[in-house]
Amino acid sequence: MKFLKKHSKFFFRLGGSYLTLMVLVVGGYWLIEWTCLSPEPKFEEAHLPVLTEAGGRVYCGKSWLTQRDGIWQMYLEGDPFLIGYTCARLTNGIMKSFEGDFVGMFNQKVPSLVLRKILREYIVVRLRHLPDFMDEENKLELLGLSHGYTDYHPEIGPIYNRLQDYHAAHDVSHFILDLLPSSVSWNGCTAFAAWGAHTANGHLLAGRNFDFEGGPDFDKDKMVIFFKPDKGYGFISVSWPGMMGVVSGMNEKHLYVSINAGSSQDNRNVGTPSCFVARKVLQYAASIDEAVSIIGQEKMFVSDSFLIADGKSGKAVVVEKSPRRMGVREAPGDWLVCANHYLTPVLAQDPKNISYMGNSSTVNRQRRMEELVKGAAGRMDVFNAAAMLRDRGSDSENAGGGVYPKAINSLIATHSVIGDMTEGILWVSKGPHQLGEYIPFGVQHFGAQTRQPLIPADPFLLDGRYDRYMKSSAKKENGSI
Repeated sequence: MKFLKKHSKFFFRLGGSYLTLMVLVVGGYWLIEWTCLSPEPKFEEAHLPVLTEAGGRVYCGKSWLTQRDGIWQMYLEGDPFLIGYTCARLTNGIMKSFEGDFVGMFNQKVPSLVLRKILREYIVVRLRHLPDFMDEENKLELLGLSHGYTDYHPEIGPIYNRLQDYHAAHDVSHFILDLLPSSVSWNGCTAFAAWGAHTANGHLLAGRNFDFEGGPDFDKDKMVIFFKPDKGYGFISVSWPGMMGVVSGMNEKHLYVSINAGSSQDNRNVGTPSCFVARKVLQYAASIDEAVSIIGQEKMFVSDSFLIADGKSGKAVVVEKSPRRMGVREAPGDWLVCANHYLTPVLAQDPKNISYMGNSSTVNRQRRMEELVKGAAGRMDVFNAAAMLRDRGSDSENAGGGVYPKAINSLIATHSVIGDMTEGILWVSKGPHQLGEYIPFGVQHFGAQTRQPLIPADPFLLDGRYDRYMKSSAKKENGSI
């Protein structure tokens, strides 16, 4: 007691400091929540449709959902709010599992509750002006989603804001990766296009691997979605539940777009998410020139490349875009390849681009894909295109039954697509990754079966090598070998 009396002023001050700190922390938290969370758009849709079932499909108004050859297939039609709402109602059960696994994966990667709270508040502050860079129709679609989904994770934040931030997840994670030391290496996407004399029938073909380590549900529950908005062109998008943006797709004018991440020292605190830039291309562009114009006008906050292929003109380009600069790479011949580094003069010498080239797999994948595409001159078709996207490196690199970490296919793709833009057909891979069959979907008659053949599954999946590889990988992770 004497000790407490003697040091009572110290403990009083300590308690007061602690109380002040708590008030500041809690007050700061509520200030961020109050000032940085954007309000929902003012909108109310009357006569919302309900779910019905018929002919193997689940309907919500004119929109519907089914499974085709193991891949979710969804058709969405209406005004922006209705497209978002019907998407949410049709995928509510899938989204529950999807978001639960995604949150679980994030919690596993960031086990500290305090650090997760700090990251969340950072994202809230960082994206507080995001609505200023989004078109009104994008906001209304997200509003429709938020009204149609059951909110299973209110502890993360209001569902409208959460869905808004999910659509900028690529951009936020991209920005965080750009802050990492140059010695850090990571994988990325690989894409190509070929046309004219390079393909067996003269058609314009394009393909890409979407390499994204976001959790198994991105692969298992991939979705092929046809959007028929009340403005602009209809289009196919290959993505996942609740995704209103585009990372891979083709529109009814046979214009294709896919996104590959890039790296540059240019930055902007916030801007238009890349997926909404690609979405705008498909919804409002009918040619390469129109697509380039749309991308050039958008204010992005990360660096990306867009592969644009036009089935009408039979040509393709790569648009290299940073928050401050843009370059357009045209092919010297009748094919081109896109990995994750910049090659146009305006961005090729950027210090971060050069660093990325030296510390990632992008150069290896670019060279390997160029080698494979060049070697298929005059005989390129969708079948050898699939073999290229499945390439795990040369036999000396993968020992026949393994996976080379810098390969085009390092077994992390959540979807892989091959498009015949001349015909308007998009083949989408079944899981796992790009090893399963590629299923054809037509942009003109999306709901009907096409006459195009399936692309068979990879022998690596069928002959037991994939299972042996996965068992070996699991043992390595567990430390048993």
